[in-house]
This record gives sequence, structure tokens and C-alpha cells, in this order.
Amino acid sequence: MATDPTGRGQMQRPARGSGHEANAAPGIFDTIAVAMSALLLRPLPLLVPIVIDLYLSAGARLSPAGLLEPIRRWLASQGNVADVQITGPLEALDRLSRTGDLAAIVGWFVPSLVVDGGQTAERAVWSRPSLDLGGALGTLGFAFVLLLLGIWGAMAFAAMLARVVRGRSPLGDHFVRDSGIAGLRYLGFLGLVLLALIVILVPSSIVGAVLMAFGIDIVSLLVTVFLAPAVAAYVCLAFVGEAIVVANVGPLRACALSFGIVRRNVWPTVGFLLVLVIASAGLARLGAQMAGSASGLLLAIAAYAFVATGLALARMQFFYDRLRRWRADLIPAMAPA
Repeated sequence: MATDPTGRGQMQRPARGSGHEANAAPGIFDTIAVAMSALLLRPLPLLVPIVIDLYLSAGARLSPAGLLEPIRRWLASQGNVADVQITGPLEALDRLSRTGDLAAIVGWFVPSLVVDGGQTAERAVWSRPSLDLGGALGTLGFAFVLLLLGIWGAMAFAAMLARVVRGRSPLGDHFVRDSGIAGLRYLGFLGLVLLALIVILVPSSIVGAVLMAFGIDIVSLLVTVFLAPAVAAYVCLAFVGEAIVVANVGPLRACALSFGIVRRNVWPTVGFLLVLVIASAGLARLGAQMAGSASGLLLAIAAYAFVATGLALARMQFFYDRLRRWRADLIPAMAPA
């Protein structure tokens, strides 16, 4: 083996190799294990999904009937439509009016066994009072307020997890202000997504309607064409929320950071997201099966809150580890614990 006369070549090559291994990001299951351990030390984020699920299981049901009733009446008045075509939608609207709960909107944005497990008022363990929110306009306004509350709750939950990842207390100075700003930024991101969907779907719908007028059905073709880009967009933008709370950036910059992390870690990201989706879906289904009695429901809520919060924390840890290795300068310094 050829050697450097100074001896420096033999000393430097192992050092570079060992340094590369030391800087490698943890694997998928190592990340999940670290997140679960951190959650045991700082379990305060568990209260978010537990409180939401307890309310959705035993609290007052916020009926969407005021918003659905005008739609049902309009659909029933369509005399030119065959009865067999409107019977199904009418029955679905009636069932949603009886069992639907606008409070579940908050559960769309944070882990919730009642929402993720498909629980409805028909399977409720406890009797729940129902609150009528008035007419269509009042019900729609209340739903919009709940949507904003869910977005803020998601960012508050993410901010707590970001602090846990960095070894800090989940709650700290300026928590409400920081989570509120993050909520506005995430609302901006959702607005960008909605705008992109409008730009894509409106022309596609027009083209589809024109072709269907000539007897050409391209619905299946459009679904096939847009499926792969939709999955790719989901993967590339998977860490937008994490980027907002960790790097304290706006929606466009958060999209760029999420894309940058995914581009540098394509297969680890795909594998990690698959593990999260499969684990969350399986756990939600198992929890829904357990929630047949009061004791089973409480146990399922607690178990789901721990595992789902741990997986959300692992998602935050996955992003944080890779951002710290790629762009540590984007992570704001925090005061000593």
C-alpha cells in the first residue's frame, strides 16, 4: 500500500470516514425510538389529542343541520332528476345532519382517534347533547371559526413538538404569539394549495365537460394523469408545517425547505412517510375496535394519543435532524433551558 512520506495521508482518510458516519442522520426506526423516549420525558403534548378526543366523545355535538338542510331541500326539489339518483345523496345528508359534528373540524389537523378511526355519533359510548347553530350562514361562519381554531391548534401542537425535539419545555416564552404567527403562515400555505388546485382543476373540469358532451368520458384518464403528481407533491411538501415552526419562516420558504430536505433524502423520506401512514392507519382502526365501551374508549384514546403524538414527534425529529445537517444557520438559537 502506497503511503504519504509525511504520514498525513494515512491519518486523514480514516478520520474523514468516521466523521461522515458521525454526521449521518439517524434511521427511520431510530428516529421513532428517540421521539418516543423524548415524549416519555415531556408528555405535555399528549394533552392536545386527549382533550380533543374526550370532547368529541362526550361533549356537545355541533350540528351541521343548518348548513345541510338548504342543500337537502334544493336536491329534493329537482323534479327532473330520477328518484334513484337523489335517494342516496338525500339519505347521506340526513345521516350527516343527525350524526355529524362540526367540532370534528379541529380533529382534522391534530391526531384524533374519533376522527382518524371513523367514530360517529351512532357509535357514541355516552349520550351527547346536540347544539343547533342556527341557519346556513351562522353555521357556515361557525365552521370557519372552527377551521381557524384547528389550524392554530395544529401549529401550537407542532410548536410544542419542536421545543421537545430541541430538548426544551413544550411551553415557553411567547408560545401563544409564536404559535399564532405560525398559524397565519400555515393558513397562507393552505391558501397557496387551494389556489393551485383551482388553477389545475377548473380548466380540467371544463375540458372534461366539453369532451363528455361529445360522449367521451375522460374522468379515469384525468385521475390517472393527476395521481402521480399529487403523490409527488404530498411527499415534497410533507414537512411544510415542521419548517414553519422550526425555521420560523413563511409558507413559500417553508415549501422550499421541505423540498430541499426531500430532494436530499428521497428514499429515507418515502420510507419514513410510508411507515407513518401505515402505523397511523392501523392504530386508528385498532383503537376504533377497542372503543366499544367507556373503559375501552378511554384506554384507546390514551394509547392512540401516545403513539400518534410520538409519530408526529418523530416526523418533527426527522426534519430537524436533516435540516440541522444541511442548513443549521436556519435554526434560531434558543435561550438555555
